[in-house]
Amino acid sequence: MTRELAAEEWLVVAEQELARARRFLDHDDTFAAYCLENAVETFLRAHYATLEIAAPDDVDLGALARRVVSPEPPASIEACEDIARHSAAARSGVGPGPQLEDIRASLATIEPMLADIREGIRSSDREET
Repeated sequence: MTRELAAEEWLVVAEQELARARRFLDHDDTFAAYCLENAVETFLRAHYATLEIAAPDDVDLGALARRVVSPEPPASIEACEDIARHSAAARSGVGPGPQLEDIRASLATIEPMLADIREGIRSSDREET
């Protein structure tokens, strides 16, 4: 992209990716793992934009989260790492691939973090108006 996206723009993209991941899960398709990884990464980039710091490129999802997400509860960061592993397994086509229940469990674990990011962006929008 030629310019940094504002947090609100990142959030719109993140919500679309999250909805896509849910649709794949609804159809029992493990491609949901890839969509979920994209969604979580985009939520984290939205969070970076809210903090007005540049998100690092070429880092894994866990590293991206560790830089801006509170380590409490650590389950959020572990879920980011699990999501990245599920996505890699889904994309590789090698081996058994991720299990749908594992993808769903990772999504359930990460939901509170996504809600916090969403609320943080929306509340900062309200403060600016």
